[in-house]
Amino acid sequence: MKAFLVSVFLALSGLFGFNKQQQVVLPTPTLEPSPTVFVEVSISPTITPTKVTTVKPTITKPKSPINEEILKMFFGISDKNQASAILNDKAQLQKYEQEFYRKFLSYPIPRITISGNGQQIAMPSMNGFAVCTGEQLKKLYSEISAEEKQVEFEKMNYDCHHNPSKQETTECQEWRRINDVNRVEPTKGSIDDEIATLQKKINEYANKKNAYDNLLVKYCQN
Repeated sequence: MKAFLVSVFLALSGLFGFNKQQQVVLPTPTLEPSPTVFVEVSISPTITPTKVTTVKPTITKPKSPINEEILKMFFGISDKNQASAILNDKAQLQKYEQEFYRKFLSYPIPRITISGNGQQIAMPSMNGFAVCTGEQLKKLYSEISAEEKQVEFEKMNYDCHHNPSKQETTECQEWRRINDVNRVEPTKGSIDDEIATLQKKINEYANKKNAYDNLLVKYCQN
């Protein structure tokens, strides 16, 4: 009987669809877009280097051949206050300029220290002063040196052979040892002629007071 009732129930269930399997509808998956990731990139701006302009220093030409160094070296004035007073007094400065120029009228001429070829150096002259560069002054010294040596030779030649006060000095003895190797001793009658000739040469050099000024004109015309 129980089996009968079960079979009836199953038959009725099949009739009304109770025993059909329910279809499960799966939801359509929604694809979420991947989040956009922003990476901060630091970009350095392109820097165009600025052209470096070289500024040449302004070279101020000296206004006088006299300065503190000249006063110290050639006039023995080392006191800065005294030197400043001279440099700032037009009348005093002019007197020192004239005295300084006179030192260049006999050989050897004074030498000024050259610190560089582009150095501007005021040199005393008959017309006041001339401005020379270091390079120009080197050329002037080179040319005048040959004449200075010749003048010195003639003076020593006279003193060491005909000047009684200097003939037997150690300096003259050494000079004769070097320079008299090929010397021909003058005869007694020609000694006076030799003396006269040497004195004439020395006087000629002494009277060439414009030699230095001529070289200033030659080398230091700017």
